[in-house]
Amino acid sequence: MPRTWLSPIRSLAIAAAALLTLLGTPAGTEAGLVVDFRNITVGRQGGTGSFEVVLVSSNPAVDIYGFGMQIDIAGTSVDFTGATTATTAPYLFSLTGSDSYNDPSTSPLGTISTPPQSILLADYTSLPTFQTVPYTDPNAGTITEWALGMVLFRVPWDVTVGSYVLSVDTTASTFTTYGDDGSGGVDFSNQLTIPFTSNPSIILVVVPEATPSMLALSGLGVAGVGSILSRRRRMKSRREGLSSVR
Repeated sequence: MPRTWLSPIRSLAIAAAALLTLLGTPAGTEAGLVVDFRNITVGRQGGTGSFEVVLVSSNPAVDIYGFGMQIDIAGTSVDFTGATTATTAPYLFSLTGSDSYNDPSTSPLGTISTPPQSILLADYTSLPTFQTVPYTDPNAGTITEWALGMVLFRVPWDVTVGSYVLSVDTTASTFTTYGDDGSGGVDFSNQLTIPFTSNPSIILVVVPEATPSMLALSGLGVAGVGSILSRRRRMKSRREGLSSVR
């Protein structure tokens, strides 16, 4: 019988899928705001990567004026390094404008904790603007997604190969809206929070592939060691020859 095997990346992916099944299944048809992860880069030892945090849909539609979303990664190995609004899905406040979207140099989107395994994504529109998040029926085949930001991360060389769970700290996260003033307007003195759910996800960390430059460097290293050993043998033979002459 022929011998079969799985590549390290495929094996890790299968293990990650099993882990996500244990952690929880996507909220798909659930009503309300759902925070999820998209476009997750496979992390390689000594490399960098990114992922997007997205808001999937809401039922009923809600008006969002601000958000604060704390993202955590399990363990103490993979480090968050920053965040940006340059996302694949439209950024939540790209139409309304906001502090971070309009002036990221003075109002950065992401605040990284110490140690850097947590990052707080936070942004607010300039009142009275807001972004309405409508409900889209998953059964219709199209789901509208809004991005809350792209998070950047770094993988040190000595990180253990495996899967690292991404999650939202719901106790430290919130979406902000305002109540009705009773006449169809907005009561900006009545700030409210919007409930939401979230789905965990996985960053796979794998060993980097050998590149031509790495192989060349490895070859130089071996050649260098061989040269040193050869030189030592010649010096030893020369000393032995001098000793025999004496």
